[in-house]
Amino acid sequence: MKRTDVLLEPASSGLPVLSSQNSRAIAEIGFGNGEFLIHLAKEERDCLVFGMEISMTCAEKAIKRALREGVPNVRIIRGDARFLLRECFEDQSLDKIYMSFPCPWPKERHSRRRVTHKGFSDTVASVLKVGGEFELATDEEWYAQEVGKVLGEHPALELVSFDVNKRRKITTKYERKWLDQGKDTFILVFEKKGKCTVSRTVEGGLKDMHVAIDGERASFTPLEGGFLNVSDGVGEAHWNLGKVYYNGEDAWLVQAITSDDGYEQKFYLKVVRRGEGALVRIDEASSPYLTPAVRGAVDAAAACLSRS
Repeated sequence: MKRTDVLLEPASSGLPVLSSQNSRAIAEIGFGNGEFLIHLAKEERDCLVFGMEISMTCAEKAIKRALREGVPNVRIIRGDARFLLRECFEDQSLDKIYMSFPCPWPKERHSRRRVTHKGFSDTVASVLKVGGEFELATDEEWYAQEVGKVLGEHPALELVSFDVNKRRKITTKYERKWLDQGKDTFILVFEKKGKCTVSRTVEGGLKDMHVAIDGERASFTPLEGGFLNVSDGVGEAHWNLGKVYYNGEDAWLVQAITSDDGYEQKFYLKVVRRGEGALVRIDEASSPYLTPAVRGAVDAAAACLSRS
């Protein structure tokens, strides 16, 4: 089994990794060192097991574990699960979702990061098949109570079990830590009872993300200072254009940082001189998900180079 059989990054075209036409599939959000994820893959040999994790270090550990233990049905997706779950999976494509001991984000300003945030709970309800389950484990009682109440009131979800100190077939590193300290652990299971859908934001391919500026309107002066101080946004989409790098001939790289409802991406835009005109596009070495904020960054860079 090759490394590429395990590591899976969603295509920048925005097409879902998994659709409702595929066979059984389960997912774990925030798999840490991959111990629980690999256990799931061994227990569920007849289905694909997707792991979503924002840490590259954790992703690499899970990949090594999967290769070492010979589980070809694992797929690793690195990034923010709040975004990936929505953009990489179609409605009713997952049989079960696990989330073990996530950060409860106790501060109110971070509440949108909790699973109780409407956007995330709607996504969970959307991608689960009817009859599918979402299982969450936590060591914080207040968080368990909040999750049970909020998700239990979701029109497409039903709380079917709320267990205290229930032992699963395999415990995670943090679960063992809390048990050794005598802390209570809480496991909640929700079943999807009705249909739910969410809108996706990623669309198009890299070839669709470019702007051509004709010679009469193009101006390269804004690039000459080595920095574009551009910050703007619309709704939940925000973008910032900063450092500029010149190759000494006919192209510039512009550093871009974007945010879509809190999902951040860093990449480079390339400005290429075409005769007296210019072409603004995403640099080939970058592969951002093509969100509204990324489109906004491309258009903003083109606007900087366009004479009024």
